[in-house]
Amino acid sequence: MLEGVEVKANRPLVERNALGFTVSVDNVKSLQNKSVDRILRMSPGVFVTNDGSISINGVSGATVEVNGKTLRISGDQLMSYLQSIQGSDLKNIEVLSNPTSAYEAEGAGGVIRINIKRKPMGLSGYVSGNFAYHDDPEYAGSAGLTYATGNVTLYGNYSYNSNRATNMRYSLSEFADGASNRIGQYFRNHDRKHTYRAGFDWYPSKRHYLGLEYNGQSGSTGGLGNTSTEIFSNINDLEGRIGTEQCSGSKPNNNLYNVNSIWTIDTLGRDSRLFRCQQLRPNQKVYQQIF
Repeated sequence: MLEGVEVKANRPLVERNALGFTVSVDNVKSLQNKSVDRILRMSPGVFVTNDGSISINGVSGATVEVNGKTLRISGDQLMSYLQSIQGSDLKNIEVLSNPTSAYEAEGAGGVIRINIKRKPMGLSGYVSGNFAYHDDPEYAGSAGLTYATGNVTLYGNYSYNSNRATNMRYSLSEFADGASNRIGQYFRNHDRKHTYRAGFDWYPSKRHYLGLEYNGQSGSTGGLGNTSTEIFSNINDLEGRIGTEQCSGSKPNNNLYNVNSIWTIDTLGRDSRLFRCQQLRPNQKVYQQIF
């Protein structure tokens, strides 16, 4: 008497296996407008610092891969790269706390695989924003475009992050003769970061791949603070005050170029990554030959 039976189920956010776990970003709407660094911070056992250090279950030195390509960057450049990828571009993130022997010493700190989904044919894009307020406001925005046709995909995006922080601390030292010192410290900083990413992927056949990507970061960091020390002969009498002021600022500017080529040499799925070049800073290049 039935016309049919339809069974619906929700894929779990985290699927565990013997090697670690997988975060199913593609099926979770709440993760679509978050950058990769924020998604990693929400993943169990993964700790990400602002300076680009990533640890898994307390073990630092995790290796990061994007669509099978190992990122040979660290620190601010790695953080800038992760912030430039949005959840809407991802299929999933695999966190391998117990990687296979294929990674040898390189994966001793664990492996994070970021799998970006192939875009449908035509033009697609996104615009997203985040705002948070703790002691100070923090906000971020990003936009991106992708055009896919045949075996070629062109993509690019831009993101902006603005973070403010205020640090205040007071201490009081009292002495036996009734004298006391009261020290107050106040410091406020504002960090602004612009991140750019553009590139293309070319798949001339199922056994060949060529990709070129540029990732840039610019911005500014600035801070202003002061320290004051008040000296009392007793609780009520102010004898003197000593004050200092300090300010800091910098304008980081980083550029990264990635060229990746993969050529499958047999029908068993093994491949040879023939050439990889990364320019970390002007006049500094790293070449790697892998078979």
